[in-house]
Amino acid sequence: MGSAEVIEIPIDKQKVMLLALVQIIMGFIGYWLLQNYSTFDNNLRYFTLPCGIVFIITAPLFVIFFIYKFFDKSPGFIISNEGITDNSSMTSHGFIPWSEIAEIGEKQIVLRSCITLLLKNQQGYIDNASSGYKRMSWNSTYKRYGVDAIITSGILKCSSTKLFVMLKTGLENYNKGK
Repeated sequence: MGSAEVIEIPIDKQKVMLLALVQIIMGFIGYWLLQNYSTFDNNLRYFTLPCGIVFIITAPLFVIFFIYKFFDKSPGFIISNEGITDNSSMTSHGFIPWSEIAEIGEKQIVLRSCITLLLKNQQGYIDNASSGYKRMSWNSTYKRYGVDAIITSGILKCSSTKLFVMLKTGLENYNKGK
């Protein structure tokens, strides 16, 4: 990155609409599972009831998020000389200055390559979370994976590998210039 270069990675609108469609289908599957609950044998009932409930509860939440992201004009991810801004998920951390990032790594999570961040003041970010949902999610991420933030390129117009290289380069450039 140059002295004043800002890299803006847009949201892939086609991916977002495809994911919204998948969630709508999952909602209908959940509804069908609950409607046909009594037709399944006893062993499958333990599976169909919870799945149906989870599908019906989560599908509308994700559809609303994906529709919001479809119409959102702001970039999904920004890399600048000051730091990074993540707007790509429901639990995004928003702006994180390079000075707060201790380490950037990669981790396979549920068959997906994810970028992980270790922050110097993780508790400060959790305490200042804009919602209880984010606070709970960030705590869970740390307890489950041992990292402070997880970044995926799922709805971005950028591969995970390319994003990882840009982030590592940005952090290295910041550390050289200190």
